[in-house]
Amino acid sequence: MAAPTFVEQRRKQMRLFSWAGAAVFGGTLIALNIIFSYLPIRIDSSDGQAYSLSNGTKTVLKRLDDTLLVKIIYSSQLPPLYKQNQQYLSDLLVEYRRASHGRVRIEYFDPSVSPEAKQQAIMAGVVPVQMDVRERDRREVKECFMGLSLMYAGHKEAIPLIEDTQGLEYEITSRIKRLIDPTMPAVGFVSAGEGLTLESAGLQNVKDPIGRLYDVKSVDLKGPIPDSVKALWLVGPSKELPADAVQKLDDWVKKGGTLGLLLDRRDVRVETFTTTPLKTGLEPLLQEWGIAFPDGEIFDPQCDRIQIRSTQGSFQMINIVDYPYFPWVTELNRQNPATKGVDGFSMPFASSLEIDKEKPGLTYTALARTSPASWLDLEPGVVSPLQRKERSPKGEKGPFNVAMTVEGKFDPAQAKPGKVILFSSSRFIRAEFPPRPQNYTMFLNMLDWSAQDEVLLSIRSKNVGHHPLKNVDDSVRLLVKYAMIFLLPLATLAAGFWVWRVASHRRAFLPLRYQDA
Repeated sequence: MAAPTFVEQRRKQMRLFSWAGAAVFGGTLIALNIIFSYLPIRIDSSDGQAYSLSNGTKTVLKRLDDTLLVKIIYSSQLPPLYKQNQQYLSDLLVEYRRASHGRVRIEYFDPSVSPEAKQQAIMAGVVPVQMDVRERDRREVKECFMGLSLMYAGHKEAIPLIEDTQGLEYEITSRIKRLIDPTMPAVGFVSAGEGLTLESAGLQNVKDPIGRLYDVKSVDLKGPIPDSVKALWLVGPSKELPADAVQKLDDWVKKGGTLGLLLDRRDVRVETFTTTPLKTGLEPLLQEWGIAFPDGEIFDPQCDRIQIRSTQGSFQMINIVDYPYFPWVTELNRQNPATKGVDGFSMPFASSLEIDKEKPGLTYTALARTSPASWLDLEPGVVSPLQRKERSPKGEKGPFNVAMTVEGKFDPAQAKPGKVILFSSSRFIRAEFPPRPQNYTMFLNMLDWSAQDEVLLSIRSKNVGHHPLKNVDDSVRLLVKYAMIFLLPLATLAAGFWVWRVASHRRAFLPLRYQDA
């Protein structure tokens, strides 16, 4: 048998080195994964740190004095999308167990194994849903379970149905917090001036999340404000408040209370897109606090979008258009714990909050401002989305404050400082306007902050994002469009040609290299 040539020896040697290097690299990765699985070190590169726990959750878990049993109640036969949700839930709960140092115990329960198991799942608070399931090459409707049960110190909480993973950490942690401390702080919603309460249809989207965390009281201001109330909120009054009601709000703040105000400067009829001035009776009180609330609506090119229904002959069409009277607010105070985690939110028909004259002893802090391109429409009688409006010479240019706080001693004779939270529109949380998760997050964060419960702030804001593209000129848009159409294919062809030329040169020099050897 002929001895291998020099070229064959080199090729064999190169293959050996390549396989040995690949084996060493793979073995190193496996060893590192095994080692780091036992160490509390994680690198989460997901958007919004979806696989990491917030500081608020870790704070709640430190308060566990006993074992918390968490049952993942999922049916075995589920569509792939919901299987992914189950896997995410399992991964997230592993982080709960790790952060609790073993206080959290996880169990998996399949209700589809027997009728008794199904009954146990229902008793645990998880509800079945009808779902299309493909099994054995056929499609059928089955009852499926996708929920979570938590048990701690003889008490029980449940998430009846987990349809998606958005806000899942908040849902779990808020229930754990309630299991640890069942007592709920009290917040009041003022009904004077036809202010909205949680029984009003306009606040139906925030009724459940508020009711799970707070003891909600309706306050009509005809009698005394209950002593148990930690924060008082007046949302969207549509009539002028009586003078004695305004005085009670003033006294509440002077005694060191927290007052949240969501006020509208104009009454808006969405059916006809017309507005009329609105008086709440709070204007003198705001002026006393150094706040001006001038008439007008903010017009902002950085805005939310709405659906417009139009009829053409016998056809009805729905168009989605930008609506500048719905500013999309992204300039938020990153120092306040309630707003630092919110990317942005929509403020339908907002007006401007201005500091008229600062009062001694009070601190004024802007929480949210519109974009520099915004301006104040001083004649917003008609606010149709199909009508183009140009800025009036008298119209003040933005940015404008649409949310702010005033803190300090409103009465120098009182020792305890008060706090006022102001929003220049109530419509950003009302059900009759487009629902935006960021809007509800913003309001609920401020509600927590007003009741001095800051643990859940960072959790609720997590994974709630809206990242609109920056407005650019048509010429730039066309340039980007054609660059994406032609530049990328040309760049791919150029890269392929370059690789081919390099390979051709290498092949051309190989005979000379081995000939010299």
